[in-house]
Formats: sequence, structure tokens, C-alpha cells
Amino acid sequence: MNWFRLLVVAAFLAAASSYLVYSTIYEPSEGVETTITVYMREYYYLPDEVHVRRNVKTLIVFVNDGAYPHNAYLSEEKRDLTPVMYPGNKTSVEVLFRQSGVYSVLCTVAYPAPVSHYELGMRARLVVR
Repeated sequence: MNWFRLLVVAAFLAAASSYLVYSTIYEPSEGVETTITVYMREYYYLPDEVHVRRNVKTLIVFVNDGAYPHNAYLSEEKRDLTPVMYPGNKTSVEVLFRQSGVYSVLCTVAYPAPVSHYELGMRARLVVR
């Protein structure tokens, strides 16, 4: 019984801390001040490093210029920045980072390769200063 309670409490704390980190570091905002476009191709993002300022509302536009589906996953936050996007699609994400840091953006799609695209080099750095 004690193990079950411990597991329930641990799951609750993990979920709560994940929400708090997400809401204070990465959140939607109104009134974009900066726009950045990131192109998705086989198997890379262009540019592969993006710089944003802390506490500045930023719109990141993702464009799938590739021949395969791609997505953008914010590794440290364990959050999707975009859903899986098919060739020719684009989507926008408004973000406001409250803390400085370096974040990894990965493509977690594994089509047509048997491994995720990030394992083939499709990763970018999002630098917040």
C-alpha cells in the first residue's frame, strides 16, 4: 500500500512540476515582437541554431520544405513545438521564454528511415539569452 501511495504522489509531483516549468519558461503570448522562420528538410533544420531573447514574444514559423513528414520537439521541456507536418505544410508557434538557456529541437519522426530523424542529424539549438 505504501508503494502505491508513493507512486501516486511521485506521478502527481512530476506532472505538477512539468506544468510549472512549461508555464514559466515556454508559454503562448500576445503581440509578437520577433518572427523567425525555420525550414525543415531531409534531415536538418535551416537554420540549425536560433537565438531568441528572454522575455521577448517570438513567433517561430516552421515550414516543411522536405519530401517527408517532420516535426519539432523541444527536448528539455518534453513538449512538441509542432505536430507532425507533411511536405508543403507550415505552422506557427508563439513563445515567450522566461529563463535563459540552450534548448534542443529534435525531429522525432521515423519515416521512411527505421530511426528518428534526429538520429540522422535533424536537430537544432534554440538559444535563449
